[in-house]
Amino acid sequence: MFCFIRKKERSLAFVSNGWVAIFQKPLNGTSEALITLSVISHEEFQELSDFEPLYGEKPIHGILGTFYYSFGNGNGSVFICVVRSAKLVLQMGMKEPTFQIQSVDFVSLDHDVWDDSIVNGDSDRTYELYSSSIQDHPNPTLGDRTILSSTKVIEYHPLASLSELLTDGTFYASPDISCFTRVDSDTPSSSWEIYCWNRFMIREVATHFEEAQIGDKLPSLLLRCFRGYVESYDNSFYSMAIISKLSSYGSQQTYPPSGLDDDAFCSLFVETEFVVQAKKKLASFLQVRGTVPCFWEQEYSSWYGGYVSFTTSEQASQGAFNRHFRKLQRIYKEIFVLDLLDEGKVEGPLKQAYKHHLMLLPFPAVTKQFHIALDANKSNFETGFKKIMRDALKDMSFYLHNYESDLPSSVQNGVIRTNDIDCLGRTNLAQWKISEITLKDMFNSIKADLSEKIREIHGQLWSNNGDAIAKLVTGVGSIGSSISRRGYSSLAGSLSDLTKSFGRMYLGRFPDEETQNTMLYLLGAFLGQRSVLIADSMSTYVQGVLHQRHDEYVTHNECSLYTTTFNTNGKVPSMEDFKKWLFPYGEHTPVYDLYVLGIQELVNLNIGHLVNTSSQRMKLWEEKILQTVNSNIQNIKYVLISSAQMTGVFLTIFVREDKLNAISKVSKATRKTGFGGFTANKGAVAIELNFFDTDMCFISSHFAPKTNNVMERNMEYASIVDGLVFSSGMKIYDHSNIIWLGDFNYRIDADNDDVRKLIEVGDLSKLYSFDQLRKEMDAKRVFLNLTESQLTFYPSYKFDNGTDDYDTSEKQRVPSWTDRILSTKNNIRTAYTSINVRCSDHRPVISTFILHNSRTDKDKEAEIIKEARNAYITSKHS
Repeated sequence: MFCFIRKKERSLAFVSNGWVAIFQKPLNGTSEALITLSVISHEEFQELSDFEPLYGEKPIHGILGTFYYSFGNGNGSVFICVVRSAKLVLQMGMKEPTFQIQSVDFVSLDHDVWDDSIVNGDSDRTYELYSSSIQDHPNPTLGDRTILSSTKVIEYHPLASLSELLTDGTFYASPDISCFTRVDSDTPSSSWEIYCWNRFMIREVATHFEEAQIGDKLPSLLLRCFRGYVESYDNSFYSMAIISKLSSYGSQQTYPPSGLDDDAFCSLFVETEFVVQAKKKLASFLQVRGTVPCFWEQEYSSWYGGYVSFTTSEQASQGAFNRHFRKLQRIYKEIFVLDLLDEGKVEGPLKQAYKHHLMLLPFPAVTKQFHIALDANKSNFETGFKKIMRDALKDMSFYLHNYESDLPSSVQNGVIRTNDIDCLGRTNLAQWKISEITLKDMFNSIKADLSEKIREIHGQLWSNNGDAIAKLVTGVGSIGSSISRRGYSSLAGSLSDLTKSFGRMYLGRFPDEETQNTMLYLLGAFLGQRSVLIADSMSTYVQGVLHQRHDEYVTHNECSLYTTTFNTNGKVPSMEDFKKWLFPYGEHTPVYDLYVLGIQELVNLNIGHLVNTSSQRMKLWEEKILQTVNSNIQNIKYVLISSAQMTGVFLTIFVREDKLNAISKVSKATRKTGFGGFTANKGAVAIELNFFDTDMCFISSHFAPKTNNVMERNMEYASIVDGLVFSSGMKIYDHSNIIWLGDFNYRIDADNDDVRKLIEVGDLSKLYSFDQLRKEMDAKRVFLNLTESQLTFYPSYKFDNGTDDYDTSEKQRVPSWTDRILSTKNNIRTAYTSINVRCSDHRPVISTFILHNSRTDKDKEAEIIKEARNAYITSKHS
């Protein structure tokens, strides 16, 4: 296959098998992300005299698709990703060959700025010199780095980081979709997209090839690529290969690990097949690995290291857990769960959550489950583990294909899904041993002898696979890989494992956000990324119909919120106080869609709680809140969505059970500000979520005390705004709807006697004029773009415990509105007051809101898409 370029009316042509595909931007320039695609014969192409070879006489391997990059101000460019060189790494059976990608070019259909480096064969040098991360240059704008259509200003390539990623040695490509299905021909063809890393780039072109029935003319033009590892061993008698494919879905593609995303895909999901071939027979055995499929993240603390944080409650996770196993069941039929988590304080809670979710699975997807704390250093590791797994493998068998009859002799019945906390070292050891159990039968089936040399090579392949998968995720090899490489544990291997552990610990504390963002960019996961559409294609027509009929499948509704903040001074209210607080209007309290509670000083702020935060108090509060809100007179039931705790700062959210399906994209984050950001006695916890299509962010904060510390409080606010980052990459002000509540500790800056006299006469307006927070917000030093309605309740701090008397101690603190609830302007505030609950020296403050939200009816949208596709087909045939 060869690539040609036309510089006038800029176009790219790809010539193969007597046919030519020509990509071009529309001459009318109606859309920046629109191209034309035509396929003509080689004879017709020869009549076009203005095309010239892009790479001289050097052939190419194909293309990975199209990519649109926006420069801002309405300017952008469409690029074609051309695979210039690739190394053949696997060709077995009747499958298309698999290549390791070595060099790619993103060739622009709009600009000639980078043509010289491409033509001269020095594109790698250009990428090296001018590469910059997506994070650093998300949107170059007009100026000294501008790319103009008439003038060459710079050589910086905006997609250099994508080129570097695709050529890092971990991406493999094939021209045929079978590269992404396991050898077992019974696998549903829809499963290939899970592992296709260029799906965002290739989807529109591939769909058009199918619709226009031109795929047979250019079968090798479109390449699909996966990320993973491929290695083979060949001699004159037999061949062995290991092929691992990392899923392109999941919330986290780099370290540290996490659980499910909202589409029920888990992090670090890898499909690995071991294949042997001899005498026209091929046998394969497939295994998968993936993190525990519920909503969790691995986090790190300065005081007590790594720990597992559940981002949603078990009840809120169960639906996604069920969907995950339903997907596995559709692809692999029977699922055998092999859980390698231990019972320790880090992994134990995750292990128990996994068992509980499996127990509640409402359909028989899991045939067997094994929960084993794997320790390869124990003397009985191999015999004990192999005995357990040998029994499980009796009825599973493996896939065997006879190429003389072109029929399968046997199929694999189900798959083993293995996990530990990060699905790396222990998982690879377990999968190696499971593969070793099947190895003898696989070699017998292809009429080949199994020798010790073969066992040694088998172990080396699995060891290299483990190292490669670990490096994809962590940058360092697999812990325990020396065991599968040598067959035993060694001192050198143990020292190597120690080094790898330190590397992972560092990544756990300081994740590789740049690489993660580059991968998400490749996958089209960033907000506002646009697919390149093809003029006069079905996709373009469907997009137009969806735009015209938008109001038919997107509706606008209201979401009601009850929000509250309470500094409890380490106390727990009585059930009577909980009802008074959460049902402020008694039997006439409305039913709210969401309850959002922010607590400060959940525990007493002593050194013990600062060093070792216990979740017991948080669990107690969750239970009491849930018991209270579920006692409403309307008999509406609520479900805990998520809670976040940082020592004494706590935030928890509950949703009506009948609105649970509205919640998605839940994530939480914390930011310490105590003692310069070192301790968690002050700071913020936050939870982000979507209610249907509307994003929300809730923050509970506790700032520095004392009247004179205004500047310190302002600095804490700035630290939280800048440093509180969710796993989605979003910060607080990236959200459309923000509700920020807490004990902000801004005081009434006036004489104590004067303040108390104003309270006695009820002159809250005069009192408000001395409020520090109002002054700082008016000066735009804090809480930018957030609002607060007029304060109509008395200062919420500081009371003598159990009374309505303001501070009568020696300190005689000035009564103040320390406890506040702020929000973005688009939230309609319907109430703002305090509640007379006397268990603390603060009063709880509440505010209710109405939020306007949008909801996409997926079924209606699918119906409109189906109608549009049928209309397009009819118009083409008429």
